[in-house]
Amino acid sequence: MFTKAKIAAGALGVALSAAALTVSAEPFTVTAWAPAGSGRVHVTKTDAPSTSYNGYGGGFIMAQSPTGSGPSFISWCVDIFQFIPGSTGNYTVNVGGNNLSATVRDQLGRLATLALGAATATGPNSGNLAAAFQLAIWEILYDNSGSYNLGTGNFRALLPNTNASAYSQANNWLGTLASNPGLTSSYTITTYVSGSYQDQVTFTNVPEPATLGLMGLGLIGLAFARRRTSRNDARQA
Repeated sequence: MFTKAKIAAGALGVALSAAALTVSAEPFTVTAWAPAGSGRVHVTKTDAPSTSYNGYGGGFIMAQSPTGSGPSFISWCVDIFQFIPGSTGNYTVNVGGNNLSATVRDQLGRLATLALGAATATGPNSGNLAAAFQLAIWEILYDNSGSYNLGTGNFRALLPNTNASAYSQANNWLGTLASNPGLTSSYTITTYVSGSYQDQVTFTNVPEPATLGLMGLGLIGLAFARRRTSRNDARQA
């Protein structure tokens, strides 16, 4: 496993709370691309530990093993130093993603709020949109220059091997995060961490407060209706 310098920045302070949310390693399959597909990417990280990757990027299909023991879902790479198992690997599940710093968690949530819908939709350019979303995730995780841009800093995407459309879209999304500080995250994240395989992240939408209020009113109404029915049944008895 690589040294997660930026990712670990906030880990020590949340170690105890993370332990309460972390379960023992469980088997998951990480196979194939998500329905949106993938696009060409070529990235390099120049600070220590340095690495580069030239291949494809996009979301994966992930599911608890054995097959059928739980629903499948879309996950994204947060580890450019290792590879997916291709079949089954053991992962520790961190609900809330507390192995990442608070800043990274917030930025990833904001990115998902902005772009996850486009990155998971299917269409003529869906593979490149998925690749763009993956590139933006990596930029948030690995670049320490103080600004998000795939053309500068210690983490970069390299043209022409990176699809130009994916490159441009990722930078557009990253630019929106910087220029729109009022954009807040409507997602929580869960990370899947392995010592042998590529770590993954998933995003779960958090209902708006108004939606939660309506849900609460619905539950109150349902409880009242049940209580009223029970009284009527008691009277008829």
